[in-house]
Parts: sequence; structure tokens; C-alpha cells
Amino acid sequence: MEKEQIGYFPTVYPTIEEFIDFQAYVNKLDADSEIKGYGAVKVVPPKEWKACKEDIEKKFDGLKVIGPIEQNFHSHPMKGFYELVLIQKKSMKLHDYKKRAEKFDQDHGDSNIEKVEEKFWRS
Repeated sequence: MEKEQIGYFPTVYPTIEEFIDFQAYVNKLDADSEIKGYGAVKVVPPKEWKACKEDIEKKFDGLKVIGPIEQNFHSHPMKGFYELVLIQKKSMKLHDYKKRAEKFDQDHGDSNIEKVEEKFWRS
């Protein structure tokens, strides 16, 4: 198979300095003639980068999540068919949104930010 048939796109590895000003890095990639034609790239963060671990509620106290989208995914009795239903919910305080997300995680298995990021960045 040719790379275009399997959806090939380049993987880039920015330095920590480039990653800190991510928008400038994206602008640099947009100008790069070797990358420009792909339309997508995989950006692997530098080893020094760590996800935000501070308490979001304290940092953003009083913010509201406007029109959160609930996703309901159902498999169809016919193999290979799936249904995704998106439902826009009422706006809610960030604190309430976080409580709902934590309850969902409890109800649907063992999930934490490290495991989610590991799955996301796994190549």
C-alpha cells in the first residue's frame, strides 16, 4: 500500500522551547513546505513536558461550561454499524461538570489522566 492510501502523515518532535509557544510552532509547521501538503501531523510532546496537574476548579473558579455535548455511542445488531448520538446539555458550572465526568469514570471503568494520555500518545 502506498502511504497516501493508509492516511500517512508526518510525526514531529518539538523541543520544550518550541512546545511552550505552541501557536508559534504550529505557524512554523504551516510554513514548512515538506509538511504543508499533508493537512495533519502528529505532535509528540518533549519528555520534559508534563500535563497540567493543578486543581482546575481553583484556577478557573466560577467558569461555566457552555452547552456541553453528551455523546452516546451504540453498537447496532448488524456487524460494523454504529450509532453516535450527540445531545447538547444545559450550561453548567465547571465544578458540576467535573463531578459528572468523575461519576462517569467511576461508572465506566478505571480511568485517569495518565492512562488516557498513554493511550493517546501511544504509536
